[in-house]
Amino acid sequence: MNYGVLSLLPPIVAVILAIRSKNVILSLFCGGFVGVMIFCGGNPFLAVKSMIGDYLFVQLTDSYNAGVIVLVVFIGGFIKKILPKHLIEELPKVFGICSITIGITSILNVKTLPMVIMAIILGFVIGELCHLYDHVHDIFAFLLDKLPFHIEGNQEEYMHLYLLVVLMFSMSGMGLFGALTEGMSGDASVLISKSVLDFFTAVLFGAALGYAQSLICVPQLLILLACFFLAKAILPFVNSTMIADFKACGGVITMITGLTVSKILDVRAMNLVPALILVMPFVGLYAMI
Repeated sequence: MNYGVLSLLPPIVAVILAIRSKNVILSLFCGGFVGVMIFCGGNPFLAVKSMIGDYLFVQLTDSYNAGVIVLVVFIGGFIKKILPKHLIEELPKVFGICSITIGITSILNVKTLPMVIMAIILGFVIGELCHLYDHVHDIFAFLLDKLPFHIEGNQEEYMHLYLLVVLMFSMSGMGLFGALTEGMSGDASVLISKSVLDFFTAVLFGAALGYAQSLICVPQLLILLACFFLAKAILPFVNSTMIADFKACGGVITMITGLTVSKILDVRAMNLVPALILVMPFVGLYAMI
């Protein structure tokens, strides 16, 4: 197909952004994305999928998750250079509301609500007693201090938001459910949907967190890969009820995270993570009673 004048658009975009942002790598990436979007008929959603699966990660088994991780790396900080400060401060609140909505949709299919509630309560107690939030906070604070990332403003507020975003990317109900589903059945449709959502999440929070957001790719990759490989091992022991309640538990955590990001609640949501380990055994024991 002859694209004519459109073929000039990617280099023009790259040059203009490089001059404007003084960041050559991000500008080249954006120019490349424009080129892929032209190949895809101007469809940005298809372009995201194509760039991840067909151009960046053809060598990887799970191109969708890995693609999102690298897109986060490229996008973090770029938006911060072009958006006004008041908009940067308000965007996380808006996405917090979106996270609440995503969490509610994950909870709707819950099968054994009492066990999910028990897992959330006991999981939070375990997280608090183990000081999980403090340990994760110290690890990321140490890494951000050693790596060449510049943190503006109040460092404690920054780290609080940072850990909430880590939770959203790495331990959302949709992501964990998608990794388990692909590991059990080979169906990647949930993870494909999550990759598109994470693309826009990265854009929004990149404005607030800057380039340090790229570090989140490490826990996201490790946790989703662990779920993917664990899925085959636990397949003989789980049923549809357990999976639905596991997704609902993740949805509760996503909703609480959204409420905290929106500053409606002030909960150290990282301490809820042990609930994800407890919920399936609880549901299994409940079914045996």
